[in-house]
Amino acid sequence: MTAPVRNVPSRALLQRSGLAVTVAAILAVTLFPSGGEKVEPMLSCIVCGERGVADVIVNVILFVPFGAALSVAGTRLLRVCLVAALFSGAIELTQLFVPGRDSSLSDVLSNTTGAAVGYALAHYAPRIVRLSAGAARLASAGAAALPALVIAATGLLLRPALPHSIYYGQWTPNLRYLEWYRGHVLAARLGAVELPPRRLTNTDTVRALLLAGAPLRVVATAGPEVPALAPLVSVYDEHRREIFLLGPDRHDLVVRYRTRATAWRLNQPDLRISDALKRIRSGDTLTITLWRQAAGYCVLLNDVRTCRVNFSAGHGWAMLLYRESFPAWLKWLLNAGWLGGLLVPVGYCARSRRLLWVGGALLVSLGAVPPVVGLLPTSLAGWLGGLTGAAVGARLRALATAAPAAAR
Repeated sequence: MTAPVRNVPSRALLQRSGLAVTVAAILAVTLFPSGGEKVEPMLSCIVCGERGVADVIVNVILFVPFGAALSVAGTRLLRVCLVAALFSGAIELTQLFVPGRDSSLSDVLSNTTGAAVGYALAHYAPRIVRLSAGAARLASAGAAALPALVIAATGLLLRPALPHSIYYGQWTPNLRYLEWYRGHVLAARLGAVELPPRRLTNTDTVRALLLAGAPLRVVATAGPEVPALAPLVSVYDEHRREIFLLGPDRHDLVVRYRTRATAWRLNQPDLRISDALKRIRSGDTLTITLWRQAAGYCVLLNDVRTCRVNFSAGHGWAMLLYRESFPAWLKWLLNAGWLGGLLVPVGYCARSRRLLWVGGALLVSLGAVPPVVGLLPTSLAGWLGGLTGAAVGARLRALATAAPAAAR
């Protein structure tokens, strides 16, 4: 009779600890100074800027754990929304005084929505373990289809989407939001046509060649190392939209092109060859040839060839929150964690034949789908991330199943 009594304080302590962790994580993410420039304070738009959709989604996701923690602590939905709105509003007011941070009414709305979603997940997820056999099979099938659909959407959104407009070629341009590369381009050719640093009279031809992945050959004299991304050769259009960019980022060589994700106001990840320029010194001659194959881009830098430069299934996160400054190890973890997160519902929803559901979801979403939508085959880290996510989901299901019994 005393065991439940002794169990209550520890459970309350876990609830308070979980809530404290989510609050601390939110404060760390939102109040850390950023290097960007401030815009007009307290913007009243709902979806703001060229990456507005990505910002809204990230702000929703940020408050999901907070809403879930409040739900587990017994807070009702209306109070969850009120607390989230006040908390988010306080953060936005504080951001007025944090360097590089922008305050927006849209953030308050999306944060509150995220808290409501978190409440719903924590409140209704335990009911899945009590579904009838037929409903449980439907839930398992839906959870197994989710990662395949998300990965297919990732491949489709990261494909080139070049607008029909007037294009301008650029050689080492000095753009306000990128570094200025102090090298000198001697020649640039795309397929059989020249790519000069001025308005292109053959825009339709250049667009078709870029979409086809025609060889781009650039001959240049290297400049000093740059601290961040700088264009060597780029193509912009009349609306100042970036169509294509090839350039250095410290020791990396970066390829970036306008994707469907950009058109949908998501983030624009790039492709990069790590340390490709590590042995290049200022004044050296650079001869770069870039072309696309079925498995991705190939780059010939002087006499060093690198192929299979492409996105993978794990790059879905990059359309929501991408920074060129992220170290390689962090991107590796984010790729694995993204795939793991997609497989958590599979492990959670599978009541019987769990190995069959999990194995099928892994084989389809991580094995079959990526090559079909133009992504690289899933790496070992991606497979391990998916397996880990499914295992976490199974563990959460076990805890949810045991909770009613413990309460009795």
